[in-house]
Amino acid sequence: MDGRDRRRPRRDPAGGIAADPAIEGAAAACEVGLDGWRLLEMTDPAEAVAMAAVIQAAQRQRDISQRNLAVRIASATWGGKIE
Repeated sequence: MDGRDRRRPRRDPAGGIAADPAIEGAAAACEVGLDGWRLLEMTDPAEAVAMAAVIQAAQRQRDISQRNLAVRIASATWGGKIE
């Protein structure tokens, strides 16, 4: 038996509640400053869809902000002008 035949340890949960896509959504909500637990407890599908849309918009805005900040830092580091 060589190294390729051995099973590698899993890094992700194998199943159960931790494998539920709602957990990923709740984590994304927490990442943008919203209450992730509320997303897990929602029973109204329309509210859940609306919250998911807000989370996605917030993530896009955060990504744009981070990218702009990186450009400003790179410009300042390399002596370029920041506009």
